[in-house]
Amino acid sequence: IVQCGRIKKLENLAGMGGNLKNLTLIASCIEKIEGLEENVNLEHLELYQNMLKKIENISHLKKLTNLDLSFNKIRSCASLEQCQCVGLQRLYLSSNKITDIEGIFHFRALT
Repeated sequence: IVQCGRIKKLENLAGMGGNLKNLTLIASCIEKIEGLEENVNLEHLELYQNMLKKIENISHLKKLTNLDLSFNKIRSCASLEQCQCVGLQRLYLSSNKITDIEGIFHFRALT
């Protein structure tokens, strides 16, 4: 878990490749989900209390079971419709600016 207001960008994670299973970066200034293309075994992604405006670049994370994007500036869940995270069990989106929840209904494992 990294809690630091100085992180602005997700980068240099490709070297971890398939070994990275948990990534938690809270209370930072991250504006965009990016740089996770090589981290295909990621199971837990927690980016709450950042500055995210969109849910993007996670559709390839098929092993994702826990996604926490609470306390950001996200307005829509529609992009989650393309997400192939069929095993997603927990999705946290509280305290965002979401006006509709389209895009989450295909996650059958949500609890």
